[in-house]
Amino acid sequence: MPKYETVLPVSPEDAVVHLRSAVTTLVSVEQARSDAIAAVREAVMAARVMKVPWDAIGKELGVSRQAVSERFGGDVRMQLVTAWHSVELLLAKIALARGYQGQPKELLEQLSREGAISADVCTDALRLYRARSEAVHGVNSQITAEDADRLTDVAIPLNGILWLLQHGDTIR
Repeated sequence: MPKYETVLPVSPEDAVVHLRSAVTTLVSVEQARSDAIAAVREAVMAARVMKVPWDAIGKELGVSRQAVSERFGGDVRMQLVTAWHSVELLLAKIALARGYQGQPKELLEQLSREGAISADVCTDALRLYRARSEAVHGVNSQITAEDADRLTDVAIPLNGILWLLQHGDTIR
């Protein structure tokens, strides 16, 4: 991103151009900051799913174990991330086997259209995907522990169905 330069305007038109440039730079920086925070949050969640201890994560972020645990360790958030992660891994294997290159949510919708999963299961899986995304990206969602439990429960049969789809050619 180019560095913003301070220039004294010499006319009202120049002042407007200068203001527009400053605002554009600010918006760009704020978006980059938001994206970076989401990337760190997702990396922390992925590390926790892989059982990396809070101490090691804190060391990487330059903060204490307690600080990182308090900031990123919400039970509902971790529950949603873990549940979606298990679904996403199976979807990735199915996509690879089919030569499919779209997003996981698009593959879920395709599987529903094909009748491989029911529309209700697809809808619940997409709710889990959205809830996980909100949790990772820090969107202020109103997901309660009960909602997280229900969405996590969706992952259990969905994982079974996806596993069967993945191994369908060997199970008769």
